[in-house]
Amino acid sequence: MQKYFFGETKDGRTVNAYILENINGIRVELLDLGCILRQLWLLNRDDSYINVIYGLDSVRQYEDDRFSFKTIDCNIYPASFLQGGINSDNSNISLCRAISEELFNVETIEARTLEEASKGLVFTFKNADKNDHALPLNLEFKLTCILDDDDSFRIIWDLKADEAFYADLSFNCYYNLSADQIITVDPSGKSLCDQGLDEPALLRLDKDPDRPSVTLSSPYKGISLELYSDMGYVLIDQSNPFASLISFKNNGSFTEFTSKAASAPDKRLTFENSLKIIEK
Repeated sequence: MQKYFFGETKDGRTVNAYILENINGIRVELLDLGCILRQLWLLNRDDSYINVIYGLDSVRQYEDDRFSFKTIDCNIYPASFLQGGINSDNSNISLCRAISEELFNVETIEARTLEEASKGLVFTFKNADKNDHALPLNLEFKLTCILDDDDSFRIIWDLKADEAFYADLSFNCYYNLSADQIITVDPSGKSLCDQGLDEPALLRLDKDPDRPSVTLSSPYKGISLELYSDMGYVLIDQSNPFASLISFKNNGSFTEFTSKAASAPDKRLTFENSLKIIEK
């Protein structure tokens, strides 16, 4: 695991970047600011490295980001908030703090505690302030990120608190393989809108967990990315909603896996997102 200084927040907090690499040369870079998945480097067919995830270049850009470059985008609030007037349109969602703006504690997972030939990081945030009523009491937010030598990258969510809560959780990425990129959705996905994939499309996932929810592939590059999630929904956008920030050389696909206000009456929620890299 490598670690380097990435920058400072507006209020002077240090942000570090962490790099995991497996024996096949796959590299994943994450920030402790909001557990942002900033880069994913793969070996191209000609043995050169390519980054297939769009990330930003500075902490300030992430702080000013009005779009979805924050990988982990969520709001978490006590169930009692519903009794206090939170509306179905989230008009009072300002009461809830975005975890994507938090600076996570990071620990390295020793190989002996993982499956053989895996590397991992654990990102944690704890809310121990009893006077902070915008978050559930004693909320513990943990993300375990694991890069395996079979070229799979997994993010395991584990949230628990001392009271029942709701969570709007999203896992966002903008992938770019090449100009010939093809996107395939699990045929069991149920569309929640009338648009096709040329427009943003929200799908409800109801499928075999052993099949990818979304597959991105590039015949030219000889690479496919299989995206798995048990979060329940996926939003897909093949346009470029970030044109005001950066210009993409190739076609891109924005994906957002979301839990859509999952309920945790037993005071705990767990989800998993994973990405499987197939090189041909």
